[in-house]
Amino acid sequence: MEDRRARLTPLTRQELGQQIVAGWPVAEVARQFRVSRATAYKWLRRYRSGGLTALEDRSSRPRHCPPQTERALEQRICSIRR
Repeated sequence: MEDRRARLTPLTRQELGQQIVAGWPVAEVARQFRVSRATAYKWLRRYRSGGLTALEDRSSRPRHCPPQTERALEQRICSIRR
């Protein structure tokens, strides 16, 4: 699902990457697409590593969660707080 607030779509990200690879300065391309140089470099890196598929929006869901507190310890903490 595409982010409606994103400045760039996957196709414009590809165009950004193609322009930089073609020799345009990163700062100029970033200005043209109205993004920061850091953002331009991010999309360039992804474009070089995987083409159009790498330019798709990614999930913001964490890949892993820290271990949950053990149930017995949680109950003990709750009883102390009460």
